[in-house]
Amino acid sequence: MPIMDLPLERLYFVRMFCPIGTTGNGRAEETNAGLLFLIFACLFCRGSDSTEEEIDKPAGCFGEKQMWKQADYLRNGSNLLLFSALVFATISEATAQNKPLQGNQPLNRKALKLTSGEEVVRDSPHPLEPALHLAREIAERIDRELFDYTCDLVMRERSKGKLQSHEIAHLKVRREQRDGDQTVEPFSVYMCFQAPPSVEGREVLYVRNENNDEMIARNGGSSSLQNVTLSLKPDSRRAMKGRHYSITEIGIGNIMARLIDEAQEAMQLDSDRRECQVRFFDNAKIDGRVCRCIQVAFPVRRENLKFHIARIFIDAQTQLPVRFAAYTWPHKAGGKPRLTEEYTFLNLKPNIGLSDHDFDRQNSAYQFYQDRKSQDRESLATQSGHFPQTDQD
Repeated sequence: MPIMDLPLERLYFVRMFCPIGTTGNGRAEETNAGLLFLIFACLFCRGSDSTEEEIDKPAGCFGEKQMWKQADYLRNGSNLLLFSALVFATISEATAQNKPLQGNQPLNRKALKLTSGEEVVRDSPHPLEPALHLAREIAERIDRELFDYTCDLVMRERSKGKLQSHEIAHLKVRREQRDGDQTVEPFSVYMCFQAPPSVEGREVLYVRNENNDEMIARNGGSSSLQNVTLSLKPDSRRAMKGRHYSITEIGIGNIMARLIDEAQEAMQLDSDRRECQVRFFDNAKIDGRVCRCIQVAFPVRRENLKFHIARIFIDAQTQLPVRFAAYTWPHKAGGKPRLTEEYTFLNLKPNIGLSDHDFDRQNSAYQFYQDRKSQDRESLATQSGHFPQTDQD
């Protein structure tokens, strides 16, 4: 039977096992596989006088001779299918391994190259970029418009693996103001703790570059040492006991600057994996005030990542951050994230005009221990123009 006289169904069967360009070599490869297949197809058709109608008849309708022809037909058909499967498997294996068939030309990789999903993601902005952009805008507005403020700071930190109790402190902050290279108003902080009872009444005062750049701290609490007042380096071991940050890093502006630095670092670490997940929640509320919450999450713990989940709440009215919370990964898969630190700024009153008196140790509203002899000397020095001599002078 001539090749062109093959039934249409058999030509489709031949074509199915000989796809064009399966390994990138186009018509040449199709012709090689197709010719081999067609040779066997011709042999197969020639070796059988059966028709499709005869094949469909029940076995009992065939004579003995016709049954042998049927057996030959089936045997030739099995060989044909086996050969076709081998040809198809060989082509497919070469394609999967990106190897040319022996004697053929190498793959035309440029023609077949597709942009991978990873390459598409790398060309797009990182998921953290919108949140980072918003944080920069807020930080710029703070630098431009926020000069001072008072609030009630509610904070909680994990120390040595243990989550501490909530602490509440009345906070006064005057942000540094500069005129060119000159500092007009130094960064200043006053804190008075209100809870828990173990620190109630504790006061801390810091004015940059004053008092030898040390902070003044009154112990507070209910013990007999509540009035003990010391000058301490802000980053000393005693001053940092149970604290994540020193008093020089406290406040809204400093938290925003720290968040931006950590977000930039995290985005670099996640630049290839793109595992970061960012969500925005409107109509969140802090102490009854409507806020927008930005949540940044890293589902998988990676080296040098500082947090699992971070949330920052932006007050809808003042457009200032009023809460920040960070969580680390759970101990076990499927467990709850563990709070690392949280800072909430309640009753925030911006730009009320704080003065030097608000950051003066001698302020009568404060209870720092006053050295009577020093006070007397200062009084005498003011009256006489010089310090009084002592017996040792």
